[in-house]
Amino acid sequence: MSRHIFEWKEDREGQTGWVLRGMPHFDVTQPRSFSHDCLEHMPGAMKYGAIADEMIALGARLYLRVATSFWAEHEDFGEPESVWADEFMYQLEYIFGDGTPQPPAPRKVRVLPPELSELEDIIATAASLGTAAHNDNSYGNDSEYTVDSKGELVTNMANWMRIGVLAAMKRYNGCNEYVCWRGETLDKAVEKLRGGEYGDQLIVTVHESNLEIGLVHITGPEWSRGSVVIL
Repeated sequence: MSRHIFEWKEDREGQTGWVLRGMPHFDVTQPRSFSHDCLEHMPGAMKYGAIADEMIALGARLYLRVATSFWAEHEDFGEPESVWADEFMYQLEYIFGDGTPQPPAPRKVRVLPPELSELEDIIATAASLGTAAHNDNSYGNDSEYTVDSKGELVTNMANWMRIGVLAAMKRYNGCNEYVCWRGETLDKAVEKLRGGEYGDQLIVTVHESNLEIGLVHITGPEWSRGSVVIL
């Protein structure tokens, strides 16, 4: 089981909303993004740094959404290669635009199993396209900000994505086909809350073995516990 505590407060950009405790690099989590923060970010991944944590989550998202029927049943999502290329570019912009530290090299390079060769192709294409997009817009094409698509940084980022794929496989063994549908249920439940007040907490528990999700809203000056909602 994993447990996620959100607090209603200001994030690093001064926006007010639900902020995930222990994730200082996170912005306010929008209602439709709770599934990403709770189900696709892997517990403990933050110890590798903000960029590695996000690349792991993007790898998990790739596995849970594209290696299942979920992506194919949403025709408006676009091509995975393009969608993940944009995400790759955003992470490079955080590094070179916001000064977020570069991710370390994984201690061990992971290889995806042959049955996930489609995901391997998407990772490689997204890394290449995302790097090219970053270089095209890298602060006036200043060579200081351009990146080699075959260099150490991009290689490390792609490897963290592969680690995310394998981490999601292990975390949701036997249930991966249904994770995203359960995530949509979580997002809709949070959306119904219509916000909170300063000091409120929102606690999400995920039972990975059967995908039971609990939601508790703690409110009021006495922090009175609300009812547990099982989704």
